Amino acid sequence: MNLRLPGVVLALGLALTLVVVGFSVRDIRRAERLRFDQLEARVVAAVEGRFQAAVDALESGKKLVEANPSFPSATWANHVQSVWPYVNKGVVGLG
Repeated sequence: MNLRLPGVVLALGLALTLVVVGFSVRDIRRAERLRFDQLEARVVAAVEGRFQAAVDALESGKKLVEANPSFPSATWANHVQSVWPYVNKGVVGLG
């Protein structure tokens, strides 16, 4: 009877080890998934922000033309220079 005790203890220890490893792997996967989701949200927000900067720059040009359809080219050049940093951060800046 005492001869079977070490085998039972070994089997129990092995089973407990497998359970602990299984829970650890599950926790690691959950943490990695959470990290991926957070990084994905940050990238999506950054890309959307860049596109929105380009949209805002284009809309400001549209409103400038609507306000004064026959404005001088110097006014247009001034406007383009003022919005270029935002356009460059936007769609153009992604490339």
